[in-house]
Formats: sequence, structure tokens, C-alpha cells
Amino acid sequence: MKKLDRKAEIARQHRAERTKRSTSRKSKVNSLIEHHHRTIRPSPLTHALAPLRSTILAALGATSLIGCQVDEQVINDAGGDEAGVMAGSEAGSIGGIELEICENPQVIYNRENLPTGYVNCAQGMQLKVGPALCRTEGTDNSGCAVDSDCETGFQCLCYSDQASGQCVPATCTEGSECEMGACGVSNFYDGCVSQVSLACYTDRDLCRGSEECAEQTGVAACYASDDGWRCSEYDCAIGRPLLEAGNCQVAPITIGEGWVKEIPHLNCSSLSAEEKAYVLTRWKSIVQLEHSSVASFARFTLQLMSLGAPAELLHATQLAAADEVRHTQQAAEILSALSGNIVSLGDLSTDTLTLTCTREQLMSQLIHEACVGETLGVAEVTEAARLCTHPLVRTHLEHVRDDETRHAQLAWQSLHWLIESAPIHEQAALSQLALECFEKARQDLVSQPILKRSEMVTRNMNILGVLTPSQVYLTRSIAYQEVIEPCLEVLRRSAA
Repeated sequence: MKKLDRKAEIARQHRAERTKRSTSRKSKVNSLIEHHHRTIRPSPLTHALAPLRSTILAALGATSLIGCQVDEQVINDAGGDEAGVMAGSEAGSIGGIELEICENPQVIYNRENLPTGYVNCAQGMQLKVGPALCRTEGTDNSGCAVDSDCETGFQCLCYSDQASGQCVPATCTEGSECEMGACGVSNFYDGCVSQVSLACYTDRDLCRGSEECAEQTGVAACYASDDGWRCSEYDCAIGRPLLEAGNCQVAPITIGEGWVKEIPHLNCSSLSAEEKAYVLTRWKSIVQLEHSSVASFARFTLQLMSLGAPAELLHATQLAAADEVRHTQQAAEILSALSGNIVSLGDLSTDTLTLTCTREQLMSQLIHEACVGETLGVAEVTEAARLCTHPLVRTHLEHVRDDETRHAQLAWQSLHWLIESAPIHEQAALSQLALECFEKARQDLVSQPILKRSEMVTRNMNILGVLTPSQVYLTRSIAYQEVIEPCLEVLRRSAA
């Protein structure tokens, strides 16, 4: 009996100590309001995307947007400190706060320079250390400002570069509720689908941040699963793959004939073993997703026909599918050169595909996969081509860029037709629904930072047309702001 009493007393003492640390932590974090410098750097990508913006505006029937002003963004190099984060704190503490498993914690500030209730850790972890505060001024129906804006079981996740946060599933609200004293932001992302949540770190975890995952798998993403935190695989890419119920449908890579005409020579001598493995993984994903895009356009053709689409849209959709076949062949040749094997593709499962849909369902699918996905894809391939130094790979990327620009234009033309061909009394509601779908797509494809890798890997991977996760996030952020946001003004006017 005495042993049980002693154990209970020790447990009470541990809870009291965690509560004391949590109270001290929240008090000190909320008192840290320090000014820090932000670097505004114009990106070459901003100028390169101007033709794409004009192309999409033309697809919407708008040659210009009078009074549309794109705000300047705080943009840092992929290897520098994140905007909105105070750097340079002592290891394991910030402002005197001990954060136990968090190395070199950095407070994340909102746009008003107030602590958000979140900190970044040097090993790639992001922790919730107190109540969320994404903003104190203004209103924004598209996101949350504090935790109480979210339903039970959800918490408000703040971002330094966004005016509002996002309500995400949460099994913890701060570190004092967790056995390891840390409530982390889990950001599973495979390149197509994002799953964000808050969860406790435990003694069953196989990773504690992005750096450990980069060492284990070459991919910087540690996420919470039912069995603890695990390293995820970054095996998808932006564009227009075939999605069903949020899952990317791809065929397996095989060895054999059918897709490769000739194998080019690619010199990979400058890559380390880890870097080459990562580049191989990315090009394997590119091949699979280009192949998947052929099926996506095939399904889209049938869906357009079910709604009585005009010949112009159907013809353009068929041409786009043919482009994707060519992209797959060329990407397969590059992968064959990198791997030393003649690669092919296996069976693509279509058993669960849904072809029938309403106008609203097709519009939602189109916005996520194409209006946002393909538009951001153009930006990514534009940046990859700019940084690529291998002539053959760069030429391929430039051809893909030109084709995907037409595909993005087709997507926005199709969206315009879906709204304009509906009964007049339904058009305003459809425009409003479209805006909501764009916001959801932004949260899925843009809002969540993909954690960084080292600068050495950044330079080497760029040689063969592969962007690092942090470069992907930065590119998407710029493209959404510079291209998609101005084009959404047309929809906002229609919904007004």
C-alpha cells in the first residue's frame, strides 16, 4: 500500500512540475514581443510568372484587373531564416523557457509581431506552447484567429505569413498535456495531399523532427501516426494527377519496353549517394504522375461531355492528354538514365474511379487538381528549369512549362464555362462556391511549409531539375500570390 501511495505522490509531483513549467512558459512566451528584421527580396520567378497570369486572365475574359494590387510578400532564400521567426535563441530555451526536447527554439510571430503560441525547433519540430493568436485585428471568414474559433477537437494553427490560421484536428493543446512535454504540429505531405494535426510526442516515436527523417529517408517530414511519430515519404508531385477520394492514383514503375525510345547520358558524379537517391525518388514520382495525368484528362473529357461542354474544351482536353503521354515518355528516359535501367509502367487501377458528377462536384475537383494544382505546377517547372544546369533536362522542363501553361489556361477556361453556362440565378452561388474551393486548395497545397534540407543538397539537386521541399513551398507561395490571387478577383466580382 505504501508503494502505491509513493507512486501516486511521485505522479502528482510530476504533474505539478509540468503545470508549473507550462504556466511559466506561457507567461514568458506571451511577453516576448521583439522587433526583428525581415528581408523583402524580389524573386526572378515573380517576373517569369507574368505571362502565365495574363494567359489565365484572358481565359476568364479579363485582360486586366483595374485596382487589383498584389501585396509584397516577405520572401527569404530557401536556406535562410523563415519570415516571422525570431532567430538566435539559446539551445533548449527561449526567453529563459526550457522546452525540453526542443533544440534552439524560435518564437513564431504573426503579422502584428505578436507571439502566435507556436515555436520552431532546430531539429525541424514545431510545437504549440500556449493559446493560439493568429491575429487581433480585423476579420477573415476563411480562417481562425484563436483556438475558440475552432470546433471541439480542433485547435487553431497559425502561420507567420498568413493573416489567419487553420483549424486542424488536435489530440493536445499544449505541452503540459503530453508525457514528453511537447505538443507538436504533424504535417504529413506526400506532394499532393496534406494532412495537418496536433499530437503529443511520446517515447514510441521513431523521429523527432525533419532532420532525423532527412538522415533516414532523404525526406524531411516527420508526422504523427497511431504508433507514434514516423518519417513520411515524399512521393507525389504537383500537377494534375488522377485523384480519387483525395488519394493519388499511380501505376507502379517496372522494368521493360514500351515507354523509352532512347536513354540519354546524364552525369551524376557531383551527387552524393543520398542526393542521387533523392533525385531518383523525385524523378520516379514525376514519371508516375505524368502517366497518371493522362488518366485524369481522360476522365475530365467524359465529365465535360456529361455536362454538354463545347467542342473547343473537349478538343483542348484531348490534346492535353497527348501532351502528358509525351511528358511521361521523356521523364521515363531521364529516369532510365539516372537508374541505369529501362523503365516502364505497370497497370493503373481504375476500379474505384467515379465518372458521374454534378456541376458543383466537377468544379471542386477542377479547382483543386487543375486551376490551383496545374497553375502551381507551371511555377514549379519554371523555377526548376531556371535552376537546372543540365542542357537535356532543362530543355525537357522548358517544353513541359510551355505545355502546362496551356493546360492551366484550359483549366481556367473550363471553370469559366462551368459558371457561365449555368442558369443565371445559380451563377453567383457557383462563384462563391468556387472561392471556397480555392481556399481549401490553398490550405492543402500552399499553406503548409515543407521542411528544409541542407544548402549543399539544394545546389546539387537543382542541377538535375529537382527542387528541394523548401524551394517548392516558396515557389508555390509566390505563384499563388502573384498569379492565382489576381485572377480570383474576377470570381469575387462575379460572386458580389
